[in-house]
Amino acid sequence: MPTFLAFLILMIAAPAAAQLPPDGLAMVGRLCASGTSEGGAFPGDPLLHTNCDRRDLQPSSPRVWAAADLSNLDLTDESLVLTFDPVVFDAVELRAAYADGTVLTRRYDSALSASHWLPISRTWLPVPRHAGSPLATLAVAVDGPRSRDTFETLVLRERSTLLAAKMSRSLQFAALLMVMALPIFYNVVFFAVLRERFVLWHSVLLGSAFVYTASSTGMIYLALPQLALWLRWV
Repeated sequence: MPTFLAFLILMIAAPAAAQLPPDGLAMVGRLCASGTSEGGAFPGDPLLHTNCDRRDLQPSSPRVWAAADLSNLDLTDESLVLTFDPVVFDAVELRAAYADGTVLTRRYDSALSASHWLPISRTWLPVPRHAGSPLATLAVAVDGPRSRDTFETLVLRERSTLLAAKMSRSLQFAALLMVMALPIFYNVVFFAVLRERFVLWHSVLLGSAFVYTASSTGMIYLALPQLALWLRWV
């Protein structure tokens, strides 16, 4: 009995380690940014304590580094992903530093938007994983950024919850696109009977809305997996 009571007291007194919320951790409130020349290396840990004004997230350099201190979170052996609005960019580099000193980097080009798309106008990247040590800092370098939205929409999430949400949201948008496509089919039939031009104009309107919805949600990659990123915003 005394042992059990001591265990309860220890559990209550010990501070609970912060975990990621179900909707992920928005990084914008933690990011510190610095512009470098093309291919510039990580500016170093001092970046985590300087240039933390949101104005520094402006894409004013060929490469912009943004870093966040995550040492207050217990992110050990978690399968993490980073999501963001891709807008237009050339490449992304992730730099994950762990508490034991291990540093892992991964680099992705803009083609990842097709292979790692999410049906909420987002792209996801797997954070380099290192077992046995908590994630201390996470840095992101964006080459050729065109918009600060790339940084302001960065969210750190658990991979399992993300993929479950992707399936559910994909089915919802697929149903929406089917509902939008049905009137276009009806208009083709009506035009064959009525021969009225307004049916064609209505079809063009519906078709434009269909293409916009498919593009903005990322569902267009199911039909056109090789679509260039910039074409989504034309």
